[in-house]
Amino acid sequence: MNITFRGVELRVEGHHTKGSMGDWNNESVSDTFEIWEVLAGDVNITSLLDMEQIEALERVIIGQL
Repeated sequence: MNITFRGVELRVEGHHTKGSMGDWNNESVSDTFEIWEVLAGDVNITSLLDMEQIEALERVIIGQL
């Protein structure tokens, strides 16, 4: 998925899991996105990001799905 994050165009690869509505027997489950790789142009910058930045990217992606 291509996104703009803090003014930088990024290509983010990962896995989206669709959430579900709860009922009497099961709790609601939110959508999740697990990031595998973050590219700026052709450069893999995943290891340069800390967990807080990764989680922020995941929230932005979930908001766009």
